[in-house]
Amino acid sequence: MLQPKTPTTTETTASTTPKSISALGRRSCGLRRPSTPFVSPVMKRPDEGSSKEIYNTPKRSKQDYGNTLLKAPMDLCSKKGDQNEDSLELLARKRELIKIIQTKEESLRKLKLVKMYRNKNDLTQLQSLIDKWRTVSQEAAERLLGKIHMDPQPTMGQLLSNLQVDKELIHYSEDDESFY
Repeated sequence: MLQPKTPTTTETTASTTPKSISALGRRSCGLRRPSTPFVSPVMKRPDEGSSKEIYNTPKRSKQDYGNTLLKAPMDLCSKKGDQNEDSLELLARKRELIKIIQTKEESLRKLKLVKMYRNKNDLTQLQSLIDKWRTVSQEAAERLLGKIHMDPQPTMGQLLSNLQVDKELIHYSEDDESFY
């Protein structure tokens, strides 16, 4: 525990200036350190009969962890002979398996999104809305063609091409020159 520093005479005279008061206020936030460390009345001190072994935990060496996955490939491949070739093959296989897992996880994510969209949006309701908007757009195209007063009256195909509307999307057949 850190013990508080006892002020010297030069520090006490210097601490009365406004500049040093503000600096001290920022550092200590207005709180004084106690002169003795806090001792809990509930817990017993180690020197009062409890052994220090309770509080001390054994230190583990780096060899105890045994995590070879975190070692660099050169550390794994530093063994001689067949072990070197085997470890290189294992590392290559590991990379391949990681790539396979990543592609499978990506496809699984996409499938979950599709499932969520299908559950969220009822497909029959979506199809009825698509049909409704298609009929409204066909009626709007017919009204617009009727409002055009030009000497050579354009066809519905020319009007849709000029407006850059996809004919398949609106279900227009150029062969029959009608909507289907």
